[in-house]
This record gives sequence, C-alpha cells and structure tokens, in this order.
Amino acid sequence: MEKRPKIKIYYSIYEVIIELISIIAIFINVYLLLKYYKVLPNVIPTHFSGTGLPDGYGSKSSILILAGINFIMYIVLTILSRFPRVYNYIKPITKENAEYQYKCARQLIIIIKAEFVVIFTYIGWRSIKVALEKVSGLGTGFLPVILVVIFGTLAIYIRKCLK
Repeated sequence: MEKRPKIKIYYSIYEVIIELISIIAIFINVYLLLKYYKVLPNVIPTHFSGTGLPDGYGSKSSILILAGINFIMYIVLTILSRFPRVYNYIKPITKENAEYQYKCARQLIIIIKAEFVVIFTYIGWRSIKVALEKVSGLGTGFLPVILVVIFGTLAIYIRKCLK
C-alpha cells in the first residue's frame, strides 16, 4: 500500500444522523428481544425464501444469534469507518484528493452499516411476528427492495468517489 496522508476528518451532520439511525435500530432490536423472547414458541423461522416466506425453522435462541450478528456487524463497521486511510480505492490517493476520497468512503461505510443494521432489525422483528402468527413472512417486496437499496447505494457512492 502506498503511503497515504493521515487526515483528521470530522463527521458531518449527515453522518451523525445516519449513525443515530444505526444506534436507534440496535436499541429497537434489543427492545424487541427483551419484550418478546419469553413469549416466543420454541420453534421460530430462521430462514426466508426469495418470496419472503419462511422455509427454515430452528430454536428460538436463533433470534439471539441474529441479534448478535447485527451487533457485531455494527461494531466492526463502526471501527472500520474510523480508518478510511486503509481502504482500497479506485483512484490513487494523493494529498489533493485524500480528504474527499476519505469522506466519500467513510460515508459509504456508514450508510451501508445503517442499511444492514436496519435490515437485520427488520428481519428479527418479522421473525418474531411470524413466530407469533401475526404475519406470514417478510413480504414479497422485501428482497427486491433490499437489493435496490444496497446496490443503489453502492452505485451512487462509486460514481461519487470517481469524481
């Protein structure tokens, strides 16, 4: 890796708001677990098909694993977002473009983190509702919407970072 400039980059208000969304989603996830874990049946959905219907089942403790993955992903991406200097970039990093590229890459990580944390929280919530027989699945539009959101974010930020 070439020697890249170390620059202190402050968080914009936009980034702070996105971070708050991630934190709120984590708290919602914990709240849902605390509220519903005792009333969940012993067998709950653990996997959903592309159409959003459950096609795999397991013990209710699997919802704790989902929440754990969500939290670990949040922590790892939060740590990663603090070191944009170590990322791989499409363009070479120079003193002139370093601040812009670092900000752009950090924003991408922060937004992707928020998207994934919200998605995992939604899946946990819907798994609870399916287990309690309140709904039948994630919804037919779940997978297409998630794919558009994630790949749309990537496309927008790759284009932005190529400027």
